[in-house]
Amino acid sequence: MWDWSRISLRRKMMSIIVVTSSAGLLLACAAFVTYELISVRQAMPRELSILTHVIGHDSMAALSFNDPRDAAQNLSALRVQPHIVRACIYDKDGQVFAEYVRDGKSGSKLFPPVEHQGSRFENNYLVMFDPMVLDGMPIGTVYIQSDLEAMHSRLLLYGEIAAAVLLASLLLSLFLSQRLQRVVTEPVLHLARATQVVSEKKDYSVRVARQSQDELGLLVDGFNQMLTQIQERDRALHEAREELEQRVEERTLELSKANTQLKEEIAERRRAEEEHQKLVALVENSNDFIGLATLDGEVLFLNEAGRKLVGQDQLAQVQGTRIIEYVPAQSQAQLRDEIFPAIKAGGVWQGETQLRHFKTGKPISVNMSSFLIRNPQTNEPICLATVSRDMTEQHKLQIQLRQSQKMEAVGQLAAGIAHDFNNILTVIQGHAGLLLGNPDLDDNAIASCKQISVSAERAANLVRQLLAFSHKQIMVSQLLDLNEVVSGVIKMLHRVLGENITLNFQPGPHLRPVRADAGMMEQVMMNLAVNARDAMPKGGNLVINTRAQEIDAAYVQQNPEAQAGDFVCLSVSDTGCGMDAETLSHIFEPFFTTKEVGRGTGLGLSTVYGIVKQHQGWVEATSEPGQGALFKIFLPASSEGAEPLLDKTTPPAPPAARGGLETVLVVEDETPLRVLVRNVLKRYGYQVLEAESGVEALQIWLQQRGQIDLLLTDMVMPGGISGRELAEKLRAEKPPLRVIYTSGYSADLVGEGTLQLDGSNFLQKPFDASRLARMVRESLDLGRSKADGKG
Repeated sequence: MWDWSRISLRRKMMSIIVVTSSAGLLLACAAFVTYELISVRQAMPRELSILTHVIGHDSMAALSFNDPRDAAQNLSALRVQPHIVRACIYDKDGQVFAEYVRDGKSGSKLFPPVEHQGSRFENNYLVMFDPMVLDGMPIGTVYIQSDLEAMHSRLLLYGEIAAAVLLASLLLSLFLSQRLQRVVTEPVLHLARATQVVSEKKDYSVRVARQSQDELGLLVDGFNQMLTQIQERDRALHEAREELEQRVEERTLELSKANTQLKEEIAERRRAEEEHQKLVALVENSNDFIGLATLDGEVLFLNEAGRKLVGQDQLAQVQGTRIIEYVPAQSQAQLRDEIFPAIKAGGVWQGETQLRHFKTGKPISVNMSSFLIRNPQTNEPICLATVSRDMTEQHKLQIQLRQSQKMEAVGQLAAGIAHDFNNILTVIQGHAGLLLGNPDLDDNAIASCKQISVSAERAANLVRQLLAFSHKQIMVSQLLDLNEVVSGVIKMLHRVLGENITLNFQPGPHLRPVRADAGMMEQVMMNLAVNARDAMPKGGNLVINTRAQEIDAAYVQQNPEAQAGDFVCLSVSDTGCGMDAETLSHIFEPFFTTKEVGRGTGLGLSTVYGIVKQHQGWVEATSEPGQGALFKIFLPASSEGAEPLLDKTTPPAPPAARGGLETVLVVEDETPLRVLVRNVLKRYGYQVLEAESGVEALQIWLQQRGQIDLLLTDMVMPGGISGRELAEKLRAEKPPLRVIYTSGYSADLVGEGTLQLDGSNFLQKPFDASRLARMVRESLDLGRSKADGKG
């Protein structure tokens, strides 16, 4: 294929002229021949139709009179038409009546006419049918067949003429293109060559000769002038470029220095912006109240914690307000007379004051630090800054902590008092028991001894409640389903509450078990129910429910006694008279009561508190006057399965105590109690050795070790050796030695995890003579059974 872009302009022009002329002439010839062909094809049927009609009209009489010769004579007139090949007249039955054939050739056999009228082209012939009608009735048909040789000859002649014209036109266009090339193409070619030289060599000194005065001449003049101007401008540009390069080099050096300085400034600004953003984030995310104000007290800024503290949502709400609007009336004098003067004097004011909630007016205790912010260049004061911390929760926690510490101190005091009272009550009960065992007493003396014993037992019950408060009582733990425990005590609660109080128990689903003493849990339920009953003298509703609750760190921060983890919550709520805040702060203290004298000991709720603390839980109480009270007890949830409740059937009466001849070493620092134990044991036949301290007991042991069968020792004694340490020393020398521990405290205070303390070797004070004798006998018998291999 030709690459049209590489063909010269002269050849392109010649080709365009030749092709354009040839195409135009060819199209004109084709149009002319086509027109003639169509005209001939349209004219021949018209001429043949006229001729057929004339023959039919002339032969109508011959056909009517059945004169074939006359009809044939009419047809023979067609000899003057050389293009008529054949003619025929058919009668009405389609039979040939007369026929004409050019040159006397019969040709092919004639058939009856298919058409009655019309014409058609068949190969190289034109056939025409024309009906012959007389008085409206067809009497025959004229058939004429004409060849197309004349038409073809005519068209061939036209084609030859068109070809001659086309050839002559091509020759003329070649001649004209040659002339045009000399007139137009050569000047353009000279111009193109000059342009190529300028483009390739950058030689603007080239000039093109002018060959004519026409437009091409003007174009050449313009081209030469353009080269002159370019040459001059090129020289000027070269000089300007050298100057510009020098200036650019100087400017580049300046920009490089400026760019370096700008980068340093941008980096410094970015660092400052980052520090600013960090500072803003620190201030906005701070839990403390941070604010800025003008020197005359107009608020400029307050962070989110500050806005939340004073009850404003958006920064725009606080901007423009006055500091005095956020200070309660009772603290405005302090702000005006103390805080502002101290700050404006250039100092820093620190202390506790109060703010006011903007919407509710509620005062808020805060620890405030206020100071001036100064311009670092001029040292002039710019604004006031305040950093405050909400002390509400801290005060609440301090109150709760003080309450917890007070309860702990009261518990320690109660435990100490209980211990001393147990020693005294043991002596009272013991001696009352000895007197009751004397057969020589009269009835009045026996009645007095019984009254002494009953009063001592009542005092012992109070002491046990004190021990429960100080969580120092003996606990029998097992895994309990709290729903099952509450369900078991519901019937008893109905009897305690009476008919005017409605009890509703709402057990929580899928509770995990808790490790607790079932009896103590029932005691907790009973004490809370009695407390609620007394708060509803006219009746009301008591609701008990249980649920599982997960305690998180946030909850622990709000409740100092709480612990994080999984717990079971037992809540008891009533619709009684409720309590004020002052009363609520004392309800767990021993002997505190709001009831009339003689109607309560004030140990009910303190016992609840002690039992729950002994179970590693805590109690929360909320109440308002006239709104009832709500107690929530939280106990640690266990991952183990619950155990069946222990059998609570009343045990049979213990058998009468038996005596013996064994030797018992009694170690007790309380002389009256030691004397009582000695007298009781001697009455039952035992040999008794006495010591008032562990040190004295060790001296006796060195002399009588072979004779001592049982050690009966107090747990807490003076002299530096406790009952536990004494027992360990003696059993190290004599492992079969039987030991019974006594104490006014419970077993867990003196080392339940270290010693194997249970009902067989721990005697809780106070105790009576028969219980002491029975435990001594049981312990000695158990030791003998083990020694004989029966235990």
